[in-house]
Amino acid sequence: MDALTYTTLTGEVVDLTGLTEEQRAFFDYCYERYRSGMAWGPFTELVSGTANPVVRELGRGRINHAVWEHPLFRAVRDLEDRVGITHGDLEPDPGTVPEREPLGDEWIPTAEAARRKGVTFSGLDQAINRGEVVARPAKPGGKRRLVSVRSLERWQPNPARQAAKRRTVEGEASTR
Repeated sequence: MDALTYTTLTGEVVDLTGLTEEQRAFFDYCYERYRSGMAWGPFTELVSGTANPVVRELGRGRINHAVWEHPLFRAVRDLEDRVGITHGDLEPDPGTVPEREPLGDEWIPTAEAARRKGVTFSGLDQAINRGEVVARPAKPGGKRRLVSVRSLERWQPNPARQAAKRRTVEGEASTR
């Protein structure tokens, strides 16, 4: 499985690119259990127990703030909710989309991403650096990047910041 992002029931895009090999293997295992229809109770134990490397290492067997905020835990915890909804143990919250495939994403070049959002390259680059938009190298070790369409759709550029940036760029162009 090559997915680098995970989209939650609420539409949040979780960046999974920084997972270790062990964490990625655990995510893949949980995803396979989700797809195979594992019952909610055992799935909950899997997510919150010490089989989860983040719970084991960051939480020392407990769920603390560091565990709760970790991308792996956020993704598998969302899978847990999906399992509960699928089996009728949980009701979906208003505004959630249980039928959305969590690993379905598309990757586009940064130029296309900036054009779609009507922002400057610099504005998009800053959003990527702040973690508001997920990007990855187009080729291993390369400088060109591809942007996650789901994270781009969720990102709301600051109109005042974009207008200020455009005025600066236009002012620089008129003085040349």
